[in-house]
Amino acid sequence: MSAKEDVIEMEGNVEESLPNATFRVTLESGQNILAHLSGKMRVNYIKVSPGDRVLIEMSVYDLTKGRITRRLPVNRGPAEAVTTEEQPTLKPDVSNEVSEPPAETAENDKELGKE
Repeated sequence: MSAKEDVIEMEGNVEESLPNATFRVTLESGQNILAHLSGKMRVNYIKVSPGDRVLIEMSVYDLTKGRITRRLPVNRGPAEAVTTEEQPTLKPDVSNEVSEPPAETAENDKELGKE
């Protein structure tokens, strides 16, 4: 058996950040485990904070510890999703309108030397 066959992958939510890149994670099944960041996540400076959804790899031999291998996008329910009605509408910018030149009057003609 290879090492990849001896892991269980599960999704969970980070509940608490602990020292040394260790986190307390609640799995979808309700089980709480301790998990540490994988090496690639440390090298690439991927930040994990409480409230994030993560993908966990656990060994079949110890189901209380795991390795965080991926940070997942947060699920937005239908109530939280932004609808087209809520999106702000763009208003035309009035300040960029071109103003008409001032009407020429007799006074302006005299100032410019025109008659």
